[in-house]
Amino acid sequence: MKTRFYLTFVAMFLALTFIFSGCGGGDSGTISPYAGSYEGTYTGDDTGTWKVTVSLYGVVSGSLISSQIGYVTVSGAVRHTGELDAVAGGGGDNGSYFVGAIDADENVYGLWENPTTYQDGTFSGRKTGD
Repeated sequence: MKTRFYLTFVAMFLALTFIFSGCGGGDSGTISPYAGSYEGTYTGDDTGTWKVTVSLYGVVSGSLISSQIGYVTVSGAVRHTGELDAVAGGGGDNGSYFVGAIDADENVYGLWENPTTYQDGTFSGRKTGD
């Protein structure tokens, strides 16, 4: 009985691992032409600076420094088309959402919004390294 439970548990764990391994954000299995380091600023109802890294698979990770709340983590994804979606602060009730793009000249731009605090604005930046 314990063996059957253990095998079922292991099978479910492996199945979930395979299912979610492709959910890292970017286009799974495709090398992103946008991989590298980026930094910039955001303005509006809050202001600050941000720095992120885009992985080879389009996964975005980094941080921003808010004039209102200080250090906040950033995560998200860049599609092979350059479309960018990210969230600062983990999303949910206190997160800010960033939607934008990276263009062919390696410029980053878009809009941000925090629906809980009714704050919004724009962001921009540039690629700073590979």
